[in-house]
Amino acid sequence: MPFGDSFNDEHNAIVEALTLEMITVLAILAGAITLFVTEVVRIDVAAILVMVVVGLSGLVGAEDLFAGFASNAVISIIAVMILGAGLDRVGIMRRVAAFLLRVGGDTERRISSLISATVGTISAFMQNIGAAALFLPVAERLSERTEIPVSRLLMPMGFTAILGGTLTLVASGPLILLNDLLASTANNLNVEIDPYGLFAPTPIGLALVVSGLLLFALAGPWLLPKVDSDRASHADLPGVAAIYGLDQAVCPFLVADDSDLAGRRVADIEAHYEDALIVAVHDGEGLTIAPYRDYEIEPGMIIGLVGTCPELDPFATAHGLESVEGDPFTILHDRDHAGLAEVVIRPGGDAVGNTVRDLRLRELYDINLLAVHRNGEIITDDLRRVQLEAGDVLVVFTPWEHLDRLAQEPTYGRGRHRPRLGGAHRR
Repeated sequence: MPFGDSFNDEHNAIVEALTLEMITVLAILAGAITLFVTEVVRIDVAAILVMVVVGLSGLVGAEDLFAGFASNAVISIIAVMILGAGLDRVGIMRRVAAFLLRVGGDTERRISSLISATVGTISAFMQNIGAAALFLPVAERLSERTEIPVSRLLMPMGFTAILGGTLTLVASGPLILLNDLLASTANNLNVEIDPYGLFAPTPIGLALVVSGLLLFALAGPWLLPKVDSDRASHADLPGVAAIYGLDQAVCPFLVADDSDLAGRRVADIEAHYEDALIVAVHDGEGLTIAPYRDYEIEPGMIIGLVGTCPELDPFATAHGLESVEGDPFTILHDRDHAGLAEVVIRPGGDAVGNTVRDLRLRELYDINLLAVHRNGEIITDDLRRVQLEAGDVLVVFTPWEHLDRLAQEPTYGRGRHRPRLGGAHRR
């Protein structure tokens, strides 16, 4: 029989063997792959759509449609993602990012190797997808602080998380399923099959993790994608700092015993020195954001000054301020927690005609005023005496929760009348 005829016969036999259910499954699978590749909708939305289509097609009964959520692997991944989001919200992951930045410096190779090794180690005791999800906000913050493209941190971290899953049995979904399959097979065949122990794959896993770390450390500059570190999802929208030419960096300095700033009030310091805008103080026990006017600076405190750190060094040297190892104001560098915002003076509002001092932004709202924008002019000198006009834009540095409080309670507070402001929004 000619080869062509044989091939056609086999092809026809396969087509005839396909049932309607098989064709439906293949069609749904092709649709799912198309959605995942094209990203027409978000991946999670695509997954839910596939589940809905499977249910509507009748391939799976309603009682079994959500059976996949009974898997230990699925629930553990969901739980770890929730845990990671919770740890991030309470600030633990910010502390981890600060520690990694302090240890790894600002070089791409050291930071990438350090975060990859950390994730690989954690992956040995939890699902690798969960470990990667847990450290995703850490990688994003390290990218922002060091200007290293986040893609060049995420790819080594992701691969090392996968390799770290081979260190122990509990960290790898396939090994968990294989172990369960061995147990069920032994039960069905009535034979004795020893399941894998917890550390059975550890020797192989160590070799894989070390090899992966060495590969990215040595060949990473050529293997990893070259992406502009300035590119972001909001890159086409100018931020407040870009619009007004302000720097929102918070630079920490230690107040030495012989500093001429020791024993002086915040208001006095800022009134005498234009370069000094104290937005935060750490006294060794806690962090004070936007210290009030009468707050007294004492030796041993760490003050946070707004500006470009190299430009503030001469001021620090002249007034007995010392550099600080680490950064107690890490939370203020987190764009999800704090940043620059605009507060508009509403025409006809109570704030019109008042001075900036009358607003008592620090005392009532814990907000630092950096500049006033009026008719295209940026006012930064002697802000406390600036008399406000309708349409003025106050450029402030603030934690977002304090800005929300300003928006929610615009009129009353602490038993005294507050001048009513206009809209407040961040960029």
